[in-house]
Order: sequence, then C-alpha cells, then structure tokens
Amino acid sequence: MEETKNERPLQVVPGDRLAVIEEYSGSDGTYEISGDIRSLLVGGVNYDLESRRIGVHGRTRVPLPMVGDVILGTVEGQQGTGLQVRIYSVNGIDVDSNLLGMLLTRSRASAPCKPGDMVKARVTSTANGMIFLGFRSAELGVIKAWCSLCGGRMEAIGGMGAKCGSCGNVEYRKMAGFGGEEPRERPRHFYDRRRREGNRRYDNRSRYGGARGRYGDR
Repeated sequence: MEETKNERPLQVVPGDRLAVIEEYSGSDGTYEISGDIRSLLVGGVNYDLESRRIGVHGRTRVPLPMVGDVILGTVEGQQGTGLQVRIYSVNGIDVDSNLLGMLLTRSRASAPCKPGDMVKARVTSTANGMIFLGFRSAELGVIKAWCSLCGGRMEAIGGMGAKCGSCGNVEYRKMAGFGGEEPRERPRHFYDRRRREGNRRYDNRSRYGGARGRYGDR
C-alpha cells in the first residue's frame, strides 16, 4: 500500500515512535530501541522515501534521559502502582518538552510521593521507550511537597516524613537529602486510628476481674 502523508507523524517530541527498523533506517535526530526508531529531538520529521531513511530536525535539542541521568519533575498523577512524572530538567539542563517518566511503587499506599510534589529522581530504565525512575539514593526524593488536607507547604521531618507548616498534618514522603530514617512524628492518620479504635489490649476481662490475656481481643 502506498504511504500517505497523513499516516506519518510530522511534528514530534523526544521518545515519539517514528517507524520500525524494517521500514526505515534512522539518521540525524533519531535513535533505535527494541526495533523502533524514535525521536531524539523536538521538531519536524524528514522522510526520504528513496533511501528509506528517516531523520528529525529541530531548533532546540532536548536531551533524552538515559539510564543514570538525574531528572527534576512534577508528579502529575497516579495510575495503579505507578506515578507519572512530568520532566522539566535533565542533569541540570532545562527541557521544554512533553517528557513523561514513570515511578513504580509496591502499592498505592506505599507511594513515596503524591501528585503535585516536585521530585528529584534517577533514570533506572528506558525499556520500550518508557522512562522509568527511582529514588534509591539519599539525595533523591521529594524536594517540594504540599499538604493533601489544606494545600500548605510541607517541610521534611526525616527521610520518610513531611509536616505541613499550616495545619500540622504529617504525611509519608521519601524526602530528598535524607538517609531514609523514620519521621520524627507519626502521620496524623496513625493517631486518628488509635483514637477511634481505643486500646483493646485489656478490654476482655475474666470473671475473676483480671485480664484474660495480654491481647484480650484475640
């Protein structure tokens, strides 16, 4: 089938898929990964149908994050156990593009950051054209956070906690610049749960007036 102009992307950003290596060979402004030819730049695409070569030309060269690079970005949302991060700096170089990274977590409850947080992370993988991020270093993590209750600015109280300066709310965060130590204060929901449930360790009494056991609710 004859190729048409509408079937091919004309304007691209870094990471966009242009073609497969069976169709074209990449030239300037492109790179190959997993059999795909992808864009390295923000700009327009040149298709040479005679030589079957494809390239990207752009005025601004945007560095594509590679494994080991350090990025700055903003957490935009959470999908399942993954957090989407909009990248605006790579190795200290500002980028004006639509680069998105993914920070994977064990579960939604164990997420080390929340939507709206500004983070510093390292690229751990670029498999399948995706940019995967990680916090596995003391200097990496959340650099700015806002309270999920009142929207106030939060300050670090340890490697895994932050406290709101307005309402006093304490939340879990993996804060940058700490070695991962426990927060100096428990998150508020910890106290709220204990207050609702009460201390049930000695609630059940035997008929002799003593505690049936250390944990009477078992």
